[in-house]
Amino acid sequence: MKNVIWLVMALVGSLGIVEAQESWFNLSFPGGTPKEFVEAVNQAEAKSIRDPKPINLLVPRDLADVKIPAMELRAVDQRSLFQSLAMLSVSSADGLEWRNSSDNVWVLSRRADDRRTQAFYVGNLLQKFKIEDITTAIETTWKLGTHNLNAAPELRYHKDTQLLIARAYMGQLTTMSDVISQLRLALEQPSEKKPADKKAP
Repeated sequence: MKNVIWLVMALVGSLGIVEAQESWFNLSFPGGTPKEFVEAVNQAEAKSIRDPKPINLLVPRDLADVKIPAMELRAVDQRSLFQSLAMLSVSSADGLEWRNSSDNVWVLSRRADDRRTQAFYVGNLLQKFKIEDITTAIETTWKLGTHNLNAAPELRYHKDTQLLIARAYMGQLTTMSDVISQLRLALEQPSEKKPADKKAP
């Protein structure tokens, strides 16, 4: 009796594997637009699957030309492909999101931009530094930070008011404030006086 049970279980397991294999396909995508990506997936499925279920992707107009990266995948199915893309998008710098609305319908969107805008007065710093020196110091600290952000920080200098305006994430704004504070310390340091020339007797 135990042998019969194991035989039935083995048959069920093998049928499940065969069924899963029937939905597998290989994907070789050189990179391109969302439309080109969907066409590549549907073509790959048509080559390997008996009755493929075409994938549908809803893309807003502003993302129609966004670049989908190249990929070489073997023995994947539709769901595992898009679930993997969704997992990668969580920490991607492009801010793209892949969401599933039904079995074969996916929605491509972009994560909300939660950057804030803040202005810093730097007129006093310009007594000692050039504006390029200040912005370079700030951007250098930003580059040392995290890279998995939705959007890059932006810096603008308003010459008339001597305001340095940043659109960035809270952590970056805090870092920027720290940099400016450190530069202000440089202004407080007493300048070294050159020794007076001794007059000849």
